Amino acid sequence: MDNSREYGLDVAVAGIVGASRGWRYDGPRRNARVLGGEDRAIAVQHLLERLDDDLGMRLRPKDQRRLRGMPLTHPDTFTDAVLDAEGLDPRMVPSLRGQVRNRVAEWLLTLRRSD
Repeated sequence: MDNSREYGLDVAVAGIVGASRGWRYDGPRRNARVLGGEDRAIAVQHLLERLDDDLGMRLRPKDQRRLRGMPLTHPDTFTDAVLDAEGLDPRMVPSLRGQVRNRVAEWLLTLRRSD
């Protein structure tokens, strides 16, 4: 049995976990440039558009506004809020939740690197 695909995925996941150093997003670093409210809203909107394009997460404008104003404390919190806005229970869709969480975590890491 060829496990090379699974091994490749394990290596990729290990790389993400290693890069996150036990991931915990605590907001922008103290001495880093802090995203202004408008910049942050634009960045969140780009993430929501990516989730729509990649996974079909078409959120109502009202929910998009709420998510743009939500504090970015942890990728799990934001992921669950997105799924809830889509009308899904995160516990009932673990595969989709994992896909959304990966994109959210990657997006938060990108924001952190740009600070």
